[in-house]
Amino acid sequence: MSLNLDPNSLERAAEAIREIQKSPNAKLIYQGIIEQERALAFQRQAELEREKGETIKIRQEEARRTSTHEKEQKKNLEEYRDKLERKRFTEQLVEKQKRQEEINRTTEESIRRQEEIKLQSMEKQMKEQLKLEEKKAELLAKAKSQAYRQNFDLKVKEIIKKEEERRQTLKELAAITFDNFAHGIEYIQKNKGFAITIGIYTGLISLAFYLSKSSINLASKFLEMRLVQPSLVRETSRPTTKNLISGQSLRFINSFKSNKSLQDNIFSNIVLPQHLEGQLQSISYSILNKKRNLAPLRNMLIYGPPGTGKTLFAKKLAYSSNMDYAIMAGSDIAPLKENAVEAINKVFDWAEKSSRGIIIFIDEGDAFFRNRDDKSMSENVRNCINTFLYRTGTPSKNVMFVVATNYPEIIDKALNDRVDNYLYFPLPSADERFRLLNLFFSKYFDYKFSLLNEIKNIWWKPSSLIFRPKIIKQDHNIDEQFLRSIAEQTEGFSAREIEKFIIACHNSAFYQKEPSLDKNVVQMVLQQVLQEHKNKNQWVK
Repeated sequence: MSLNLDPNSLERAAEAIREIQKSPNAKLIYQGIIEQERALAFQRQAELEREKGETIKIRQEEARRTSTHEKEQKKNLEEYRDKLERKRFTEQLVEKQKRQEEINRTTEESIRRQEEIKLQSMEKQMKEQLKLEEKKAELLAKAKSQAYRQNFDLKVKEIIKKEEERRQTLKELAAITFDNFAHGIEYIQKNKGFAITIGIYTGLISLAFYLSKSSINLASKFLEMRLVQPSLVRETSRPTTKNLISGQSLRFINSFKSNKSLQDNIFSNIVLPQHLEGQLQSISYSILNKKRNLAPLRNMLIYGPPGTGKTLFAKKLAYSSNMDYAIMAGSDIAPLKENAVEAINKVFDWAEKSSRGIIIFIDEGDAFFRNRDDKSMSENVRNCINTFLYRTGTPSKNVMFVVATNYPEIIDKALNDRVDNYLYFPLPSADERFRLLNLFFSKYFDYKFSLLNEIKNIWWKPSSLIFRPKIIKQDHNIDEQFLRSIAEQTEGFSAREIEKFIIACHNSAFYQKEPSLDKNVVQMVLQQVLQEHKNKNQWVK
């Protein structure tokens, strides 16, 4: 093998060695080279040690893997053995269950055979018993039939005998009757005056029967028109079979009152704006003087939010006018369907018989007097509206109708043509709410002795003689200023809502052992009522 060496390189190396030998530091240079060689030897030894450590780690990792593999093999073997054991145990259980089922089936089959044998035995006994019963019943039936036949023959003979006796008796009576009739005719032929007297008496008796029958029919119709309340009328002040005593008593009391006292009573227990009171004042005066002036009555339509006193005003108007009133609901007419027209005619026929005149108040008018152009309206309701318009087509001196509605814009235009006065009942202002609070506080909390009220309470509730109503103690801080603050907070409340608020306060006063009312209770109830009012407004929106 030949080495491919560069001669120039060798010469330069030799030259370098000679230069080193000539140098005074040659020894140091040689020592540095030796140290470098030693360092290289140590480095090589360290690399060998590192390689040896890596080899040991690799062997240890292999040993660990081998141990882990052996453990997994051992675990798998144990799991397999456990699985085999479980399978063998399961097979033993299944086998045991099969043997038990076989035993149960054998037992059930044995019991079933025993039951069948028992049933067959019982069935055989029952058949034998049934045969005995049938034979016994047959013998008993034969005995009864023989006895019945004997009795029947005896009864038939007895009936035949009685019928022969009855026929003989009738023949004798007929012969006697004909003989008497013949003698009577012979007597009448001989005495013509007696015949005329018999004819006159017969005619008079027939005429009296006819007249009494007609009188009874006329009296019943008269009483029905006067006293029977029509089905559409919910409430009336006119005497009927329901309120005959109270209605006549009210008429008797009103007969002693002057027109002015009756007219002033219209604004008691009712709070209205000042301008509306002026309009109602003039209307009430006109109605009070209608008999004197012989002027026809003017119909009214009152509208506004619910609970503003429309129904109460109609009652007060009738009372102060010394007239009767009848309250109807527009929602009661539609359910009558084809009978509604007849019911409306009965109401007007009944109203026209009132001797004092009558105010017909129709509440919820929008439920009945909707525009007839509405395609969803049924034919029965349309016929009812036409009937009402026909009965109110001409002004009346005895019947006045007042329609109340919350939605005047949907009322039929033909009804609007028959209305003379339109009155709007707004929600009460702050001052009116204060007056309403005073009114209802006085009504529910201020006990005032009244002989008439005491008599009514005793009449309807005799126990009130023993159990007297408890008087509620009021806090002196509930004064005018406090009520005015409540009136300010209840903006948007109707008169009905204010009354319900006072009733809630009245109920809260009885939560304690001794009924009492203070500002805290009123404030608590007020907050609840305000929240309910807010919720209702949101529902409407």
